[in-house]
Amino acid sequence: MQDLSRLITEGSPHHLINGYIIIDQGKYLGISTGHDLMREITQIQINAARYANPFTQLPGNVPINEQIGRLL
Repeated sequence: MQDLSRLITEGSPHHLINGYIIIDQGKYLGISTGHDLMREITQIQINAARYANPFTQLPGNVPINEQIGRLL
């Protein structure tokens, strides 16, 4: 996802408008748009912020509490 984002933002602006085809190991998975890509990257960043301490990058309260819940 991040590689695709970098390629699109470093390329021509029309790539965001026109969209792109998603393949994995030569197999067609679907199509998407720049809007979809930005929405997905935003969600990844929100989840990363929720699960990590911004100062230490160590697990934050959410994963610690989840682990305690599993152990209980």
